[in-house]
Amino acid sequence: MLINNYYMKTKFLILSVLVFFSSCKSDLVLLNQKVYFEMHSVNSAWGFHNSGYLIDSVGNVLSFELSQKSYAWNDPDSLGFISAEAMDINVSRCNSVIQKLDADSLAFYVRKIPAASLGKISKPEQVMSDAGGKSYSAFIYDAKKDRYKRVLLKIWGDWMVTNDAPEAQQLYLWMNRIGMR
Repeated sequence: MLINNYYMKTKFLILSVLVFFSSCKSDLVLLNQKVYFEMHSVNSAWGFHNSGYLIDSVGNVLSFELSQKSYAWNDPDSLGFISAEAMDINVSRCNSVIQKLDADSLAFYVRKIPAASLGKISKPEQVMSDAGGKSYSAFIYDAKKDRYKRVLLKIWGDWMVTNDAPEAQQLYLWMNRIGMR
């Protein structure tokens, strides 16, 4: 009985260590990417408006303002992927740092991205007219394929699309507060 108890404790300890290191590994992969979040607003009801921000790996909130005649923005493809090169071009089109997030706060929200990626995305529902649209997204970097996978958190405006994961809602509310500063 004593030997059996010893083996149970040893198995539990080994399992605990494996779980710990596997969770650390996923955090490290997520921490190796350049861009984590994007808010993008487009409206052409009363003139053309195309702006937003990216949040990078060091907590910079990088704003962009695009005119109809200036640079095009690289959006993810129909499957939600954007190459690292295209993301780097988007970063280069940002024109200022409007805020700096502290590392602990950024890490807290970055850790919510994997759970948000598991949410179910609603069908688009038209709810307004002439409001344009704001999309809130997070990204997960795939180093093997050198691309990012978009995690749609919410689209708000003429069309409403939601992600039903609680973490997606938390990220959206946090990102919406950043945009109000």
